[in-house]
Amino acid sequence: DGIVVAGTGKRGSELNQFSWPRAIFVDNDENLYAVDRDNARVQYWSNHAQCGTTILKHSNARLLLSVKVDTAGNIY
Repeated sequence: DGIVVAGTGKRGSELNQFSWPRAIFVDNDENLYAVDRDNARVQYWSNHAQCGTTILKHSNARLLLSVKVDTAGNIY
């Protein structure tokens, strides 16, 4: 069984929703980064947050296949 750790479980474009999340990364502090393909963005969700923060919004974000964050906080 799975549990919802980010989002509402329903498709959408609000800050608490995803539309076709394509890739995720969880850092050492259990913060989540997600490529949200259909919304052409990368979302950041701090641990236990109710909503995400858009850290990248661009039509090319649809093409991202992964997201990684190093210990200095640089996003790749």
